Amino acid sequence: MGYVRGLIHGTVAGAVVGMLVAPRAGTETRRRLRDQVQRWSGRRQRVATGLHDTWTRTQPTVRTAFQTAEGVAGVVQPLVESATQRFIDLVGRSPRRPEGDDIVVPAAPAGTDPTEALRRQADAAWRQAVALLAAVRSQWVRPLRRYARGFRRGMVLGVCLGILYAPQSGRQTRRLAAGALGVTRRLRALRRRRGAPPAR
Repeated sequence: MGYVRGLIHGTVAGAVVGMLVAPRAGTETRRRLRDQVQRWSGRRQRVATGLHDTWTRTQPTVRTAFQTAEGVAGVVQPLVESATQRFIDLVGRSPRRPEGDDIVVPAAPAGTDPTEALRRQADAAWRQAVALLAAVRSQWVRPLRRYARGFRRGMVLGVCLGILYAPQSGRQTRRLAAGALGVTRRLRALRRRRGAPPAR
């Protein structure tokens, strides 16, 4: 049960679903999609041209704003540095973070717990259970996840392909399928009445 198998199964199932829900025949859908893409590309070209024109008009203003900001930063930075130095001088020391020696953690006395052996056994049992779950996960869960991931992606691909290449609209396809199922049911009922074994 690998990713590729799930992808293939999902694509086939998605193509069937896509054909059943297609709003129109695939040739009509592709033609409409092509027309829409051409309209969007024309709009995109107009927007890109407009953005370029706007940028060329505002570029001198942006340059002036950057130059002004650099001048202000050149004036403000020495003021901030001197204020920081004055604050450090007033406090009398530089700020520092606590180091490892500043943090004291009391140590628990070793061997004072009478149930230490019981805890060790529980820990060993827990480790065995975790190892068993890891084995089950690697044996079954991971392959199923890979299969499911492939199936989901295949479904999306298949639905798109089914809609784009549907021979007719989904409504017509559903009617055709319902008619085929009805004929099959009638043939089975007729064979049962005659006593013949049903064909498979």
